[in-house]
Amino acid sequence: MSGNNSIAAALSVAGDLCAATVAALRSAARFLVWQWRAKKSGSAVRSFGVALGAQLGQRVLLERGVFFDAASRLGDYSYINQYSSVENATIGKFCSIARGVMIGPADHDYTNLSTHPFWHQPFYGFAVRADHGAAAAGPKTCIGDDVWIGCNAVIRRGVTVHRGAVIGAGSVVTRDVGPYEIWAGVPARKIKQRFDDAVIEALLAQDWCSLDKETINARIIPGIGDVRALIASGPDRHSFHP
Repeated sequence: MSGNNSIAAALSVAGDLCAATVAALRSAARFLVWQWRAKKSGSAVRSFGVALGAQLGQRVLLERGVFFDAASRLGDYSYINQYSSVENATIGKFCSIARGVMIGPADHDYTNLSTHPFWHQPFYGFAVRADHGAAAAGPKTCIGDDVWIGCNAVIRRGVTVHRGAVIGAGSVVTRDVGPYEIWAGVPARKIKQRFDDAVIEALLAQDWCSLDKETINARIIPGIGDVRALIASGPDRHSFHP
């Protein structure tokens, strides 16, 4: 009997090793595909954790250890630093995401009998409910253009962080964040606004993130330190994308 147990244990270890090898090969193949895609878009994908179904814009940067799932999208010129995680989220253009950030992590429903996911994840060997896919997906998290998220912040699933907002390091964001607001804390709360209401209204109307590259080079970059002057100069309406 002990001999049979030893054989079974050896076979189990061999099976686990085989599965791990296959997973590693798939990861490497996925990484190579992203190198080809990134070269075409002028991007840099340095992580093995980016799903093939993910949507990445032009000139984006994903550093080592980033997890980015197939249900998520990253806008042009945005970057995500090391060991951050993005699930079921849409992230806009020109976003700065520091290391260790979690965007849209799965929740555990504490109103159920158990908070454990055994009823919607086949791995645990129980009967999986027919609606397990919907239960696991949950609402989408939305990050607007030009958002800065500090190190180790958590943006809960279903939250919207609007354009130009800043999230302090280590914050846990459980509610929607308004445009150009600065939030921090656990749970995060509004600390202040980046600009006064009139400036914010003008920035939202002009939407500089949608300007073409030539206009950004010519108008935005030279005056980037003087927001009121940029607003007064007005956008080149012909440079907006439809």
